[in-house]
Amino acid sequence: MAKKADKKTNTKGYLPEYKQLIGFFADVLNAEDIKTIINRFIKFIEENLADQHHHQAAIFVKRDKDTYELLEGHKWVTLDKKIFKLSKNNIIGYVIKSNKEFLTNDITKEKKQLEGLTKVKSVFAIPLVANKKTIGAMAFAKGKSKKWTVEEISFLRATGLIVSNAIYNINLKNEISYYSETIENQKHFINSLINSFPSGIIIVDKDGNITLINKKAQEVFGFLNKEMDNISIKQLFDSKRASINPFLKTIKENKPLTRLETNIVKKDGKEIPIGFSTSPLRDSSGKITGVIGVMRELTDIKQMEERLRRQDRLVALGEMAAGMAHEIRNPLAGIKTGVEYLGRFLDEKNKNAVSMIVKEIDRLNRIVTDMTQYANRPPLKWDQVNIHNTLNISLAFLENEIENKNIEIIKKFDEHIPPVELDSDQIRQVFDNIILNAIQASEQNGKVIISTTLVKNNRVEIKIVDSGVGISEKDSERIFNPFFTTKKGGTGLGLSICHRIVSEHNGHISITSKKEEGTTVKIILPVKH
Repeated sequence: MAKKADKKTNTKGYLPEYKQLIGFFADVLNAEDIKTIINRFIKFIEENLADQHHHQAAIFVKRDKDTYELLEGHKWVTLDKKIFKLSKNNIIGYVIKSNKEFLTNDITKEKKQLEGLTKVKSVFAIPLVANKKTIGAMAFAKGKSKKWTVEEISFLRATGLIVSNAIYNINLKNEISYYSETIENQKHFINSLINSFPSGIIIVDKDGNITLINKKAQEVFGFLNKEMDNISIKQLFDSKRASINPFLKTIKENKPLTRLETNIVKKDGKEIPIGFSTSPLRDSSGKITGVIGVMRELTDIKQMEERLRRQDRLVALGEMAAGMAHEIRNPLAGIKTGVEYLGRFLDEKNKNAVSMIVKEIDRLNRIVTDMTQYANRPPLKWDQVNIHNTLNISLAFLENEIENKNIEIIKKFDEHIPPVELDSDQIRQVFDNIILNAIQASEQNGKVIISTTLVKNNRVEIKIVDSGVGISEKDSERIFNPFFTTKKGGTGLGLSICHRIVSEHNGHISITSKKEEGTTVKIILPVKH
């Protein structure tokens, strides 16, 4: 099979000097891709060996465990077929599988075939090895049957070593680039996933430094992303902002916290409730390396819970009112009749006392009427209604009150609002109550702004803003409670009834107010049900 190399050293005239080999080494190391390496290799062989004895050269690379590929060859190398089966029955397959050289001075006497090179006599094939792995093979051939010299073999081995390491470096660079891109894509995917998460996520290391905070968590605390660079978890949950630091507590106790509720102070100074769960992060040895926390603002949930509690109270009130109204109203009517009759026999001084009694009886009657009205809510009569017409009817109904205080009514109606599906009589009752409250709260010559807007989710927003004295924050929290009132002579049921009517329309009513700065009532109703 393989022959011993000819020990003749007289290669002057065709064997390149080793400085040319060094130049080739520098040339291929600067190559950007495998194709460039191969092209420079073929050119190098053509310039230095091809003219002597019809030298040919080709590079093969291993594709997988079963095949190898002819990448490129000298101009005499056939490229009709480029993919070959990896078998020890052919020379290249043998070299790749055995990781051994193959040398013959007369291929016609060999059983193994050389695929990819034709019209050759002498063949020398060497494995391409880099980092102890066979990545392919190089084959050199002469068109004439001539022995390979020691100098040729040494030179070609050196060439193969250069090419194999150059190909390996390119493959390594491509692999690093691929994995870097993959890691970057995965990082981008994870960041997108984390930032799209509906809850806030914060990760800290064992020293409490924030290593990750998603957009939702930034929104909850009111900080921008760039502002978070200089903020630690200790600052985020300091004693001025929160009653407890769940991250430091988790690190200290080395155990998760679940469904913890606390209040935090946002960047703008607003205090909000949040729910928190934390879990320690550990390395392979079980040591804690940090903490991940999942948080959620509970403002909406707390408001919903309060609305449900209020609804329960109102339902209980309605049931109580239904039973009491009849029992109270009849005796009141008798008392009023009797007092008025007695008043006819009293002097003017005592008649004033009778008048006060009658006024208080009328007030009790109003309370009973409101309670009855609340308890016996009629079913909604749905209709397509122009919301602006309903508002204008309420304003016309309250014209005397408006004129008496010389209130300026400013209307900002969105003319693009479609007809709204609602019970016009009951919604008008809401408008009457809210607008009357705004008029009564305003000073003489004040103003009331009524605006309508079409908002997201196909809903209409009605805002009624007055220039009155406003309501304290403490009173604002109780404004919808039954029998709570800040108005002299009020029953405290008007806003409770408004709240119930709006809720029955699947809407929402809210009041924002500051002392001496006026009050804004916002009503949101769905356009369709």
